[in-house]
Amino acid sequence: MKYIINESRLGDVILNFMDENITPDTGFSDAEISENNNWIVFKVNDEELYTFFKKGLRYKFANVVLGTLKIEEKSLINTLDGYFNRKWPVVFKKWLESNVPNITVNRIIGPDYDTIVDFEI
Repeated sequence: MKYIINESRLGDVILNFMDENITPDTGFSDAEISENNNWIVFKVNDEELYTFFKKGLRYKFANVVLGTLKIEEKSLINTLDGYFNRKWPVVFKKWLESNVPNITVNRIIGPDYDTIVDFEI
């Protein structure tokens, strides 16, 4: 059976999924910030699930631009794509920016540094 969900309802469904499945273990206020303050690591079930780069830098043989969100697990990307196609990146951006003060997500990349989406700056 096929269901038709309008755009705003789909956004709510994606937000609900993120709240229930990928909110950091310690909440957003206690996300682990690296010693040099270049990035914020978000852990779910004690695994690094996504990382936000606060500064542009050379990281593991790739140039990472300011405001990059790196999804660390391919399985998360596959799950999100499987449920929501590529409708989830915009919602993920808004969700993270609303939960973590003073960040702007400009780009989302995968674990192999492949670009998932570039947002207009």
